[in-house]
Parts: sequence; C-alpha cells; structure tokens
Amino acid sequence: MNNLILGSLVYNEEHRFLEKFLNNMSQLTNKIVIIDDGSTDNSISICSKYTSNITLTNRLMTKNESLLRHKLWNECIKLANNGDYILIQDCDEFYTKNSLQNFEKTIYISEKLQADSIAHVKYDMWNKTQYREDPPYWQAHFNYLIWCVKYKKNYTYYFNNMKLHCGSLPINAYYCALPSKLQVQHMAYSTLELRQQKVKFYNELDPQAQWGIKEQYDSILDENPTLIDFKDNFEDTE
Repeated sequence: MNNLILGSLVYNEEHRFLEKFLNNMSQLTNKIVIIDDGSTDNSISICSKYTSNITLTNRLMTKNESLLRHKLWNECIKLANNGDYILIQDCDEFYTKNSLQNFEKTIYISEKLQADSIAHVKYDMWNKTQYREDPPYWQAHFNYLIWCVKYKKNYTYYFNNMKLHCGSLPINAYYCALPSKLQVQHMAYSTLELRQQKVKFYNELDPQAQWGIKEQYDSILDENPTLIDFKDNFEDTE
C-alpha cells in the first residue's frame, strides 16, 4: 500500500492518552511525526519510543493554532512521496479496534475508486461507552470528516489564519473523498475533569468566543446531556 504518515500535536499528554494513542497508531504506520508544543512533563520521552521525528515549539497553540497546524503539515510532507497518505490525528482521538483492522482495506478501496481523501465519522465520547448527541452543538457524528489525504507533491496547500478551531488539514485539501465506515472516538470530553479542563482552555484562549460558539462552550458542563450508546460500524465487534 502507499505509505501512511501520521502527524500529531502533543502538549503535556503524559497522564492523558498519549501512550495508548501512539501504541494504537503504530499498528498503522511507523512514519509518525510529532510536534511537541512546549510540554513540561515526560511527553517527549514517551514519543521518542515511537519516533525520532519530533519537532519542538513553544506554546504556539496559545498564539495561533493555524500556524501550528501548518507547521505539522509541513513536517509530514518532508517524509511524503507523491501519492502517500497523510493522516492528522490528535492524541485524544482513537480509531476503534475494528477501524484499525480495516484501515488498510479502506485505503485499498480508495485507490481503486481513485479518491483523493478518506472521510470518516467522529464521536464526542462523554464516557468510555457513550457519546453526546445534543444538536446543534454536539452532532459531529452526523457528518463525514476528512482527516486522511492523498498527498499531491506539486500541489500548493493553504491553511486559513484562524487562531483557534482552524481545522487539522489545509483548507484546499478536500478533494473527491471516500466516505468510509471508519470511526473515531474523540475522548477529549470523556470525563468531568477533562470537560472542566476544556472549559478553562476556551475561557483563556477565546473568552469572547471569537473563534468558536459561545453556546457550545457554555454547554460543555451541562448536567444532563443526551448520551447514546456507541456502536461499532463493523460486524465483527468484540
């Protein structure tokens, strides 16, 4: 299959999901690119067990997320040949076990159909087994999201200049996409402590909700969210 290059941003992830994330994603590729945005814990040491492609920045996320995402993309394409796939994934985003097992098959189908990217569905998990569904702000799983792109070497990619919520990929990387059965569980809200951390993060970086939606920020700590049991798209669930 074509090479698959994984790019991920890291900041103080030692006691969150980093080890599990890298262990899972190393099942897909050994071409892993990390940007550590000024960690003060052992995140870099953990990453170094899986890759030597580690670039250091100094809290660029708090200044301009778009610049950080653009830098990650540029580091990834240093390893890419024309036609390779670039997957951008955050450390709190996990493919299900069956999605991991079907990832190579999905790329094979994408190649056969001459698609330029692969889309999948993301679920905002509120605990280990349930995701939140409260439209209009908690409905990411209603849409296919493009996270894996077939790299075009002579194509010029552009990022927007939003300081927050800028997206993981270049804004012009959305070609003809294959809607796949792959599923990602987004664990950033999966415990009360993590939700409280998110609220603090948005209050500090976007107090006027200039880059996001105030109502969504305010709803993170809702006491009675609508939770749905997660179900695997693939038949051979365990």
